[in-house]
Amino acid sequence: MSGEESAKDIGQLREGKLYPLNYSHSHTNETIKLTLIVSHEEMKQNKIPLAYRDRCARLLVPLNKCRKEGWYMPWNCVQERHDYEQCQYLDFKRRVKELEEIKKQRDAADASADL
Repeated sequence: MSGEESAKDIGQLREGKLYPLNYSHSHTNETIKLTLIVSHEEMKQNKIPLAYRDRCARLLVPLNKCRKEGWYMPWNCVQERHDYEQCQYLDFKRRVKELEEIKKQRDAADASADL
């Protein structure tokens, strides 16, 4: 992925185009949809460690590049880090929601089996 492509992706991310979501701070009406998936070849080319190869890997590429160029100073790359951490948080919320749905389905199946 070139620097121009990643800058374009980050611009779209900030505009809400790459993961469209209706996000409210209340814990009721949330639609979280992350569409930032990178191919394994791109992750391999950008030397992303296995532990970080997730839905937010596309944001990790420009963040790591910025970190290297800025000598890992904490005041550099603030927006890139925020975008990556926000993606991680939204992905966590998606996984929690999926787990809750699985638990509801399992409980419903257990309840119907008990009858």
